[in-house]
Amino acid sequence: MNEDILRKYKSYLRQEHGKENTIKAYYDGIKHYSKYVKKPLNETTIKDLRKWKERIVKTYEQNTVRIWLFGVTKFYKWIGKKRIKVSIPAQVRAYRKPFSVEEKNRFLETAKEDPLDNLVALGLYDEILRPSELISIRLSDIDFDNHMLYLRDSKIGNTSVPMSPRFEQAVIDYLKVRDKPKDKFKDYLIINTMGKNKGGKILSTSIIRRVTKRTALRTGINRTVTPYKTIKPSAITLRLNDKVNPRTVQRIARHRDIKTTLIYDHSDDKDALEYLRTQEHQFNDYSKLPNKAKAQILLEKLFNGEIDNSTFNAGIELLRQDNNHDGVLDGYA
Repeated sequence: MNEDILRKYKSYLRQEHGKENTIKAYYDGIKHYSKYVKKPLNETTIKDLRKWKERIVKTYEQNTVRIWLFGVTKFYKWIGKKRIKVSIPAQVRAYRKPFSVEEKNRFLETAKEDPLDNLVALGLYDEILRPSELISIRLSDIDFDNHMLYLRDSKIGNTSVPMSPRFEQAVIDYLKVRDKPKDKFKDYLIINTMGKNKGGKILSTSIIRRVTKRTALRTGINRTVTPYKTIKPSAITLRLNDKVNPRTVQRIARHRDIKTTLIYDHSDDKDALEYLRTQEHQFNDYSKLPNKAKAQILLEKLFNGEIDNSTFNAGIELLRQDNNHDGVLDGYA
């Protein structure tokens, strides 16, 4: 009944989304909806959509319901009925235990034993690349002069990410031992090494999962280690724990919203107490500083947006009154 329109919708999804997993999830949703309503999809109404939602909410996991509703909502927009829509539940995020600093160091050290393992480990940790992005890197995407890696058709579209020095070196080391690629695939960084596709492009992200698992086993980490559930959370959480600016982490992870980055921030009472102790120590040190140094600190806080102009001026005035005869504060007014 709906075969023709479903086929056209799938073709539309392929044009809009480069990721097969996204296409499949959206298409599975509209296909399930089509079987439920048992009538032409362009004749369905908001009542049909609401009844279907009630049905799948009782049967499927929340994240499945969420992605299916996205697919059906997009379908209605595609056929010009964008008013037919329902609320979509929030995504359920499972806690993903990151590496400890010691585990991370051992994992990256073990990966150095093999050029491909090292390339994969640093691509996942330093660059926070998705497995699909890692296997799609082309040599023409790598700008060694400007230390940038350009990503085509990633989850957020065409974008770029700065390369760490050790990731750059990992690329160079891997190219020295890489199997000879077929002429058609010379521009791809990671080349298939076995089977009938030897010398060709890597077609599945399973190789990234296998390499990650292999490295973890050699490291002696006795739990399941995967790119998405272990390496990515570790790469973000450990940077945040190391007091890297969240905006910097957001840039490396290529999150559209800083809220996504902060999901990986697991600060607790111990972290808060340590921060307060640091502030107290800084305050005690500040009181012992000469007025010129205090003025410099006030200026830095102004530039960093920690205080406004009126607070800065009031602080400078107090210092000027305290040391009215030295003239050390000239130039800060």
